[in-house]
Amino acid sequence: MAHTQAINEAAPANTDNVSGGAASLRDLKRDIRQREELEHYWNDALTGDQEDGKHINITQVGTGIIANKELVKSTGYSLTGSNAQSAITQTGTWNTTGTPTFWKGSITDTASNAASRFIAWLVGGAEKFAVDKAGDLSTIKGVSYSFPSSQGAANTTLKNNGSGTLTWATTANSIVAGTGIDVSAATGDVTITLDLSELTTSTADGDGDYFAVVDAANAQKKLTKANISIAGFNTAVATSITGTGTIASGTWQGTDIGVAYGGTGVSTLTDGGLLVGSGASAITALGVATNGQIPIGDGSGDPQLATISGTSNEI
Repeated sequence: MAHTQAINEAAPANTDNVSGGAASLRDLKRDIRQREELEHYWNDALTGDQEDGKHINITQVGTGIIANKELVKSTGYSLTGSNAQSAITQTGTWNTTGTPTFWKGSITDTASNAASRFIAWLVGGAEKFAVDKAGDLSTIKGVSYSFPSSQGAANTTLKNNGSGTLTWATTANSIVAGTGIDVSAATGDVTITLDLSELTTSTADGDGDYFAVVDAANAQKKLTKANISIAGFNTAVATSITGTGTIASGTWQGTDIGVAYGGTGVSTLTDGGLLVGSGASAITALGVATNGQIPIGDGSGDPQLATISGTSNEI
């Protein structure tokens, strides 16, 4: 609203007729009202909590703003006891098809330091949150950061160098593909497919400890790896075999097979010796018979090797 007249501090002049004083006072009241009611409550009802004089809006314009001074400054905010009032409380309603902005700051940056802050919040004098003039979240929870100046490529992530400098980096695949392992998905979720037909069927002891598995055709396979170390793994597997079946090939390297299980119960036998049963005990090997010796029994113990003797022409 345009003002009726400019305020003239030289009027009324000392030479003006005193009868014009009332009119001058009315003009003064009008001039004050026209200016105050622009952004203040004015002439509120004189009942209840009067709002007269309170700001409706605050607009700072024109050449009257003093350079190198804060536009808005308050140093008296203090809370004690259990009080918890906010330093600034602003409420409103958006009911529009437009695109409003609740807080907006616009700076013409003709010249300023590169680290100039657009927003800086401090607690106890220490910066806790800040946005620099480039739009970087330069401080979060009191920790300084420097963000990339451009958007990263697809499937990249921010990488910290340990000092807060962030760069875009491609996520490295930490799984190395091997025989029977499929790591075709380079990023995101990785599916590992194990093909049992690719597992080695080697049975050499040089393979070290291993896990025995079977494939879809029920054929035994061995999953071998040099760095698997399980104390007594082979022994534990060997001593736990209690089923039946046929050993088609291979070399037996266990303990002596007992007589009750079809074995001899011994590891070695005398070369050329005669074998003698000993009940459930290990088979006894007689010594090597010399020329003319035969085993002769006595009806109680093991037969003895002896040479046949007698007179000429006797049987």
